[in-house]
Amino acid sequence: MPDSNKLSSEKPVGESVQSCPLKGRFNFIVNCEVPSDISQLPEENKANYTLNISLKNTQTQEIIKHKMKLMCPVCADTSELLMMGLYEITAEPDKRSDYSTPAMQMSFCPPANGVTTVTINLQRIKLIEFTPGKDLKAFINLTDREKGTLKDNEQPGREVKVSAKINRPVAGKKIFFKFVPKSTGTPEITDNAHKAKLAVVGGKSTQIEQEIVESETNAEGIAEATFTTSRYGGDKFKLFASLNESFTKNDSKSSGIITVWRKLWYQLNYHKDLSSKLPSMTTAVNNLKDAFIELEAEKDVLHTLEKISHPKWNKPKTLVGIHNQADYHALRKSNYEDKSVHIVFADEVYHGYDVTIDVKGILDSSTGLVTLDDDEEIPFEFFSPPLQKGKKLFVSGTWKCVNDTNVNGSFTDEPNKVNDKIGLVKYHSEQFLEVSLPKLAMASKKNPVNVIIEVTPAVGPLLGDASTPPHNLINVSTSIKEIMETIIHELGHNINMTPHTDHCESPAGFTLSHSKLYSKTGPHCWSGGKKVGDEFKEDGTCVMFHAGTPKCTSQFCHECMPYVLAQDLTKFRKNKAKDDK
Repeated sequence: MPDSNKLSSEKPVGESVQSCPLKGRFNFIVNCEVPSDISQLPEENKANYTLNISLKNTQTQEIIKHKMKLMCPVCADTSELLMMGLYEITAEPDKRSDYSTPAMQMSFCPPANGVTTVTINLQRIKLIEFTPGKDLKAFINLTDREKGTLKDNEQPGREVKVSAKINRPVAGKKIFFKFVPKSTGTPEITDNAHKAKLAVVGGKSTQIEQEIVESETNAEGIAEATFTTSRYGGDKFKLFASLNESFTKNDSKSSGIITVWRKLWYQLNYHKDLSSKLPSMTTAVNNLKDAFIELEAEKDVLHTLEKISHPKWNKPKTLVGIHNQADYHALRKSNYEDKSVHIVFADEVYHGYDVTIDVKGILDSSTGLVTLDDDEEIPFEFFSPPLQKGKKLFVSGTWKCVNDTNVNGSFTDEPNKVNDKIGLVKYHSEQFLEVSLPKLAMASKKNPVNVIIEVTPAVGPLLGDASTPPHNLINVSTSIKEIMETIIHELGHNINMTPHTDHCESPAGFTLSHSKLYSKTGPHCWSGGKKVGDEFKEDGTCVMFHAGTPKCTSQFCHECMPYVLAQDLTKFRKNKAKDDK
């Protein structure tokens, strides 16, 4: 069989038509591949297959239609009488749109016998290319701006360009596209904007249903469509292109697996003296892959910001908290503002909030210690001077005899202002204040004295904080395991974990349920633990538990994971409340 798709004539093209008879006939010789579904038919059914030949006179624009039986592999027939001239000839089988020949022009100058033989090479249309052909990671939270960070098998955004090419540059051939989900476990999606879908490209196309679309080839034999992934991390899809709506194996091609991912970056920020204490980020990077989040490093930022002294420490330490975090935030140098978490490592994490608290006690002697209340939710400590710049540890204080409330007075932290009614308050340690009552108080076991002292406290020590996304404060004075858990935990807060009306937003368009959600120093999860009322009998194992625990798995639990997978991560959450651990 000829390997060309050209129509040929025994008469040289371009011979002067003036020496030809006025009319003649075409003798069509048709070569075609043998379709198995035709060759195996009984003879009487083969007659149902015909070849439609169109002959268009380019001068008169007259179109002559000719039908002949298509009896592959070779068949012949003779046309009716035709006027001499230049003809455009096309041929296409009836009921076999997967066979074709391109339009060809031929000068028709009938020989003396009035018959010109035309050979038509009819070949089957086949799919020869399909894109995407390999496995593909779709990082749905990225834009073209971040495209340069991706590998060959990765792309930004949810929209995947799909194209199929046939073996002939023939326009108007129908190509069907479809997608098939290859993973399960996706929660119910209530918003169509977050579902996977196919859409056609260009005007010559038809939407058949959400999973299947019909398109047509252009002049280059290429048909196109756009596949939009779902918004749920870990969803996998396979795409198919076919010459028929049944997607028969021999007429179809398939893509690799397309998987929904999200990508974030991180930048480490630390004092130059902490270099030797920094942990590897390997555990955090690997564990987040289970949530289909790829975490990539940006260049570290080193600093020499001032350290803080404390009587219980044998040397000054790097300390970061809400009172000075702006100095650390200013050091950030990220190329991905909305998608890079800023991890600030410090020896200690304490918050110096712009608040005061009352410390209360009862003394039965002229001097004694007043201790901070044991607040399980908020751990207070004293710093002298306070972490808050321009503030004093002692703000004010009063005393009053229990037996005679008319006997009362106040306190000062300046020794030269002490008198018979004014006592003295001094810093003792991180949990205690030293109180000296004035003479008028006359404290004893029979005459106890109530003491109320207003102070400026610090909150801590904390394992970490994520109250100002994308900045995370991490305490590195703990174990490597605990540091990794805290990094993942605080990043969880950055990405709306766990959804709670007072703190974080639930992913839009998803119907989800979380039975272990609670609010304590931020939104948290007690999965794997035991809780009776507000009291924890056993610590949780989820990385979103509110406190460090040996039971922590460093991973999101089965109740938290759907929320993590449902986040599109185009940007970090807006700050709604503090999230301390």
